[in-house]
Amino acid sequence: MNVKRATGTPEPRLSRAAPAEPELVRRAAAGDDDAFRALVEAHLPRLRRWALARTGDPDDADEVVQRALIRMHRGLPDFRGGARLATWLYRIAANAATDLEREAAAGPVARPADSASGPREPAREPAVGGDPIRRIHAGRMAEAVRDFFDGLPPRQREVLELVDHEGARAVDVAEALAISPATVRVHLLKARRALRERILARYPELEEGYDA
Repeated sequence: MNVKRATGTPEPRLSRAAPAEPELVRRAAAGDDDAFRALVEAHLPRLRRWALARTGDPDDADEVVQRALIRMHRGLPDFRGGARLATWLYRIAANAATDLEREAAAGPVARPADSASGPREPAREPAVGGDPIRRIHAGRMAEAVRDFFDGLPPRQREVLELVDHEGARAVDVAEALAISPATVRVHLLKARRALRERILARYPELEEGYDA
């Protein structure tokens, strides 16, 4: 008995969800370049922002990221998943940043004169209405906040970046940076307080209703 398939009705296709991170880690550790690329794409933006917060210099941040990704690639076969991949990667990046700081202390690396400090990333301006005066004021304030952030001590910058900007838990930040959760909270408190004081000193009109 022959059964004819109904025409005009497409066969349902099974959706292929993106592999979960543990699967990507397994594949990347086995030498799958596409899996490693997927991991890099998932973590690179946050890693780069953290590196910039830690170093305060775009060129140094790029160097830290590059070293961290190289070490990540080499170390994936030994990664056993005892910690989250992001935590493990931040720890690698922190070590890379420390190495770079030691090298700088041993002797500065010569850079072209026109890029000694590197191009600064544009500030992310807060959303404002169409009023050009308000846009100018918001842009200046965003610039000031960025300058204040850059002026924080390196450890306060990286803690503030991870907790307030990336939404990481204090316990995860502590594990990534090899410090105690209490120390994370102290750095976070000092960073927030310093930013608040500097912002209000520049913009005293914000004193009323300011949320620390």
